[in-house]
Amino acid sequence: MTKPTWLARAVPLAALAIVLAGCGGHAAPAPPHAASPDAPPTPAATAGALVTVHGNGFTMGLPHAPKVSHQTYDTKAGKVDAVLYTDAGVSDAFVAALTTYPAQHAITLDGAIDGVARTVAGTVRLVRQLTFHGLPARQARIFGTSGATPVTVFVLVIDVHSKLFQLEYLVSGPEQQTAPPILTTVAYSISFT
Repeated sequence: MTKPTWLARAVPLAALAIVLAGCGGHAAPAPPHAASPDAPPTPAATAGALVTVHGNGFTMGLPHAPKVSHQTYDTKAGKVDAVLYTDAGVSDAFVAALTTYPAQHAITLDGAIDGVARTVAGTVRLVRQLTFHGLPARQARIFGTSGATPVTVFVLVIDVHSKLFQLEYLVSGPEQQTAPPILTTVAYSISFT
């Protein structure tokens, strides 16, 4: 089955944002909201079968076995190698990566969100500052476009001891105000090694 045009454009852009996003900048203005840090998952949040993904420095579950790709990018911080894990459907897609930056480079979580917004010519609608397994994190919702297709991007970025973990969930169509339950299920499955 051929992937829709919006997805063929959006997923590579999301992957590029994963790498370039940690290189600085700050998020578009949005009111920060505190989230309850390290809240335990509820049974409803963890229900559902996921495929276990043993990534580069992390383990998580995704609805389907992901496509794994390796890319090297030139960034402000120097050359960055990224391993991307993509689970793409017809109208949605997950993209995840844990990227290592040169030691002298400080990761900017707000810059990561801003980078994602730029890749979809989007607007940051909501940013939440939180901790995830005791690590600094941000959660955001962005609305933009991929080509002529409207896209909502839900983003979770985490500073994992000077590495940037990023999970993006892209949904085509009208703007989504709330993330679907599958995103919560996937987020609660993440652990770092």
